[in-house]
Amino acid sequence: MNRRVGFILLILCFLEACAAIYTNDLDARPFRRFAPRTYSTTNRQPAQAGVVQRTAEKPVIPELKEEVQQPKAQPQIEKGNLTEAVQTKTEPKRHTVLTEPVITKGFSPYEFLGMDFSETITQFPEEERSVLEQLIEWSEVDYASILSEKYPNVRPEVMEALVKITDGVHNKASRQELGKIVNSIPFSPRQLTSAEVLAINQELAPAVDEEEFRAILGLNQFRMRSGLRPLLIDLLLVLVSRGHSSDMQRFGFFSHNSPVSGKGTFSSRARQLGASASAENIYMGSYSGNAANNAWINSSGHRANMLGGYSRVGVGRIGGFFTQMFGR
Repeated sequence: MNRRVGFILLILCFLEACAAIYTNDLDARPFRRFAPRTYSTTNRQPAQAGVVQRTAEKPVIPELKEEVQQPKAQPQIEKGNLTEAVQTKTEPKRHTVLTEPVITKGFSPYEFLGMDFSETITQFPEEERSVLEQLIEWSEVDYASILSEKYPNVRPEVMEALVKITDGVHNKASRQELGKIVNSIPFSPRQLTSAEVLAINQELAPAVDEEEFRAILGLNQFRMRSGLRPLLIDLLLVLVSRGHSSDMQRFGFFSHNSPVSGKGTFSSRARQLGASASAENIYMGSYSGNAANNAWINSSGHRANMLGGYSRVGVGRIGGFFTQMFGR
């Protein structure tokens, strides 16, 4: 009896093995590793959610076909009864030589002056080099024509000095060099017209501090409202005034008489730099040139200096210390 049961079990195992070999079901557990992979076109049931779907179907690899680019239809332009096709040509990009200067918003005509590109442009190809050379040529501003339009009521001798001043300012000449140009004008400050004085001051503005120039501008406006001539900027007096303002800030005093050796009075301070001064105003407080002017105007003694019979002026600021010096 036991032999029969064992024989039946053996036959069942044999049949199960055969079924695992010939069936398409890959989940035949005991003999899965012996089952050869076959491919069938039989539709299988989709897997349930959360279960990885497996398939024994052989993947279909699509054949790659070369895409043939069809020529694009050319646009048509109708002219009366004629129809002409626009021929499109593909040419390599070339740099176009500019025919007009490019004006950048926010830049003055003087921005690129004093820059030497002669060695730099030799490193560029010929086409780029021609563009740079043209830009350099355009950057060479004709000062005389610009200033003559800006200041039409200036005599030729003064205009010649204005051209030199403008060139010196934009080439960062020293204040001593600019002062020599002003002194080379064949007219004394008293012989200059008000328009000429204001023109020279305007071109000297970049050579002084912004608040210093604002103080000088306010002074001349105050004088002209009072029926007086404007004063010419004296760059040597600017340096002397700035030195006294620096001494007051550094050594902690506020006076016309300086404790620094050789700088006791404003006249001695001016002589040290080869200048001359006849009066002086000082101020301590705000960094604003307008604030300094307002304080001087509201003081009788300082206002008398501002409205005095002088022809030259220099204002120097260091921090909140202002010094204003007048010369004849």
